[in-house]
Amino acid sequence: MNKRVIIIGGGASGLFAAFTIKEQHRDIDVTILEAEDIVGKKILVTGNGRCNVANRDLSPEKFYCDDYGFIHRLIQNVPIELLEERFQKIGVILTDKNGYLYPQTLQAATIRNNLESACRLAGVNILCNTPARSFQKSDTGFCVYTDEKQYECEILLIACGTNASLKTDYPNGLIQSFASLDISCSDYKPALCSLYLNKKDKTMSDFLKKASGVRSNIQAHINGQSVSGELQITDYGLSGIVMFQLAHVVNVQREHGVKSEIIIDFLPEHTADSLVMFFRQEYGYEKKTLLDLFSQLLNQKLALALLQMYRSDTGAMTEPHHKNVSLDVLQDIIYYMKQVSFPIAKTNDALHSQVLSGGVDIHELSDEMEHKKTKNLYITGECVDVDGLCGGYNLYFAWATGYKAGRSIGNDSNITN
Repeated sequence: MNKRVIIIGGGASGLFAAFTIKEQHRDIDVTILEAEDIVGKKILVTGNGRCNVANRDLSPEKFYCDDYGFIHRLIQNVPIELLEERFQKIGVILTDKNGYLYPQTLQAATIRNNLESACRLAGVNILCNTPARSFQKSDTGFCVYTDEKQYECEILLIACGTNASLKTDYPNGLIQSFASLDISCSDYKPALCSLYLNKKDKTMSDFLKKASGVRSNIQAHINGQSVSGELQITDYGLSGIVMFQLAHVVNVQREHGVKSEIIIDFLPEHTADSLVMFFRQEYGYEKKTLLDLFSQLLNQKLALALLQMYRSDTGAMTEPHHKNVSLDVLQDIIYYMKQVSFPIAKTNDALHSQVLSGGVDIHELSDEMEHKKTKNLYITGECVDVDGLCGGYNLYFAWATGYKAGRSIGNDSNITN
């Protein structure tokens, strides 16, 4: 009888693992149980529909993880060049956009379609609309339960994604199964998402009303971490990739009862002294209003919102329409705009997050993604408590861990044991 492998989840990691297994041993019976109506559904929305497959700038520091040695070894064992070869194997040519890797077509569907096609051609049995509700050990291996039936297998790979961006509680139902096998799995929390400000705070509320819809290049700081990029100001708070990168830190602080505060430099390309010199040398600067002066540096809506926020926070007797403002006051406003404090009320929810943090403790998994205490149980991708920054890092982790598990499962010694 052929060895049976069940893969829970037909996303990036599950598909990559399935093809890798079948490529090595065509006679292995591989079945994917997918909760959605198609496999790879979330792949279609990655990279704004272009699918940022990975990033050439790989390093452990691009990930939030409790074991950076694990990430270092993963990068060594599954380098970008190997991923490029793997994708070429299934008919996908990758293109490099400043280190960000995309399919040459710049269409996420190219990745999804070719992965599904490769799996089906290799003989993978794909069952959609079949969410796995739970699993348990059996005499021969594992038993996986769905709404309709149960599936027996010798080897089980859990590669289901989280419910990030999905209107479902899947795969939270599997957490009890982890607990029954004494597998540590921390709660999933939003990551790579926008941040809410407290609109009950009049200063924050006024700022959002005046600056909503504005985009601005900024530098943000929180808990010793600094990120630069484009900020998007919404009617509820702060968004854009630069905020997404900090959402993980915000949630960690909230989990430990620490109030989160992000400090934003709205003028990151200039020093305060250089801007004072700029105004000093500008002909007739004293005849311009504060709003006119700072609108030379910032979007006018943003300049107005920050000037009024400055007055509210400092109690200064300045108004945006004031002229003949001294250089000392201008300098004080500049210093303020380079370190504006924004207390964060909360992160956005799972539905509006690109990924979630949390999952199975990385220390309990081998480098081949097998659970150290449960033979023939593999856990990959989003199910693992590792999340990366924006820029293809989370997809890299999904491909790489799927590949590692697939190679291990397809290994001759594993199949014959």
